[in-house]
Amino acid sequence: MLFTRSKALTFGTVMMGFLNAGSAFVMTAWENPDCTGTARSINVWDNSCKEFGTGFAAFTLDVYGGSDQKAYISRASGCNIAEADMSGYVDGEAKGFQLGVCNSEGVG
Repeated sequence: MLFTRSKALTFGTVMMGFLNAGSAFVMTAWENPDCTGTARSINVWDNSCKEFGTGFAAFTLDVYGGSDQKAYISRASGCNIAEADMSGYVDGEAKGFQLGVCNSEGVG
């Protein structure tokens, strides 16, 4: 899941995206909490769960998802949003994650 968290910010395992219409958001997962180091692009479709084998410490949002799409991030495996360590809208509204902003608080 694009869900994860650890002291060293092992953001790693699960990311879920939920929204009303068919869309996806794209993010870059970073090795370090300051959005540096090894990076990997991740595409999460609506109403889906994405699991990862390796962790990451921070992320930047690259492409907004659809209206009211929300991402849930957790280090727990499986796709249970109740176990999310971090969540936020990825739809471009002011209430959520914004493009290009480094997000590490709550990730690890």
